[in-house]
Amino acid sequence: MKELHYDAEGDILTVNFLPAKAKKETGIEITDNIVLYFDTVDEKPLQMILISYSRLVEHTRRSPVQLKKLAKYPSACNASR
Repeated sequence: MKELHYDAEGDILTVNFLPAKAKKETGIEITDNIVLYFDTVDEKPLQMILISYSRLVEHTRRSPVQLKKLAKYPSACNASR
């Protein structure tokens, strides 16, 4: 992991995994509050954005995050290679 940035005003946590050198990138909504951006050529994660981060943390203390929206994407987006 390269960098974490928390925007307290917007309550958004951004996790940058790799420098932005992607040949082609796309974002997928994993939950209502989590978006993952990845390089579609190299199939490597680039960035994850957690919206309403403090609420998400509080919720996950009670129950795990359900990744229900992930199932609607093609298997190439779901599997790690």
